[in-house]
Amino acid sequence: MKNSITVMLMVLLAGSQWECTSTTTQGTKNVLLVQFNEVYDFENLRQGDIADATEVVLKNAEEVLQKILRVDKKDRTF
Repeated sequence: MKNSITVMLMVLLAGSQWECTSTTTQGTKNVLLVQFNEVYDFENLRQGDIADATEVVLKNAEEVLQKILRVDKKDRTF
């Protein structure tokens, strides 16, 4: 259980440091998908931005998790 929490925390932290794969959704800029250390433009937040940004971040987190899980158990340091 403790290892699972540690892995999930690592995935979330690593995912938050990577730039999102796309900042546009259906031809418009999603104000929640910004590069590292950029300011969020909450004034221009539109309906659907939260759901779209959540989908992108979860996809990135899944990719990070799969990279972690591909490491052989004997090579893991966690």
